[in-house]
Amino acid sequence: MGVIVRTCEGCGAPIFQGKRADARFCKPECYWRKKREDRAAKRPPRSCARPGCAAVFKPSRTDQMYCTRDCKARVHLPKATAKRVAREKEERRRRRKGRRCERCGGPIPMTRQNGARFCSDLCVGGYAEVEPLEDCVWCGGAIVAERAANAIFCSDGCRDEARSASRHHLSRPDYQALIRDRRCLECDTPIAQRRSIRARFCPGRSCLQKFNIRRWSSNNPDRVNEHGRASSQRRRARLAATVVESFRHREIFERDGWTCQLCQEPVDPKAQHPDPRSGSLDHVVPLAKGGHHTRANVQLAHLMCNLRKADKLLGGLVAVVRSSEQLAERIQQPLSDLGEPPRVR
Repeated sequence: MGVIVRTCEGCGAPIFQGKRADARFCKPECYWRKKREDRAAKRPPRSCARPGCAAVFKPSRTDQMYCTRDCKARVHLPKATAKRVAREKEERRRRRKGRRCERCGGPIPMTRQNGARFCSDLCVGGYAEVEPLEDCVWCGGAIVAERAANAIFCSDGCRDEARSASRHHLSRPDYQALIRDRRCLECDTPIAQRRSIRARFCPGRSCLQKFNIRRWSSNNPDRVNEHGRASSQRRRARLAATVVESFRHREIFERDGWTCQLCQEPVDPKAQHPDPRSGSLDHVVPLAKGGHHTRANVQLAHLMCNLRKADKLLGGLVAVVRSSEQLAERIQQPLSDLGEPPRVR
């Protein structure tokens, strides 16, 4: 028989195989049974409600009126049926009495079922014949006596590493080399060996966020350039102490129907800066003349048309105010004094 370190507080069976060092119960049913017993111990005793039974018991529930199930069955069953149930119960007790375990030869408890062949779970799994290990199967260190009798790891850390390595089909040398040579993908700092095998960044989210931002920027250069130009224009407007609204260039481009408001020719949505025919944001009243960086004061224009216009005011306009109905309308005044814009061949 193996050395039993502790027994279950609920049923008295030995605790084994994979339980923690501070485990008090062998299974959840024992925990809840013990909890019910402790709760019943606090209730006052009462007498059985079956006529002819004067037994005094402590109820396990607040609505329990009978001391046993037999008393409850005799009250609700006819007399002949109650006698038959009692005979069957006695027959089961007789068959269970005197049984012997096939592995250790000890008596089988009456609480085990009729076809039971072993006295406990230790004999069922054959753990009673297995001698406890002295060295950890993962690191080779000594297993302390406080751990379970059939423990194969010296600590929970070794157990977790062994499980992680088995999931990735790695041997211990390969696993140790993998977690020892890891470095953060963002800052190239060594990653601690105690961290998960899936760790690729430093603790926290700073390196992970920087890596994701850099990867997104490399995959979306157009969005990055647009964001940079919009930020530059908002900064110029703030330095000029004008009204500043936050909006995307594409919002204005779609509002104007992808048509240049200076030369009234279409703008190719696929054209990118520095293509002279690409779309750009033009201030109707330039920021240098006191214009605002708002939706009402911006419009779509070709890049070359915008550069030729510079900070001029068309037609002597001093200010432009667009109502909600006029936001979708296009400016019909052509850019006559700036010459013909270049065309892409």
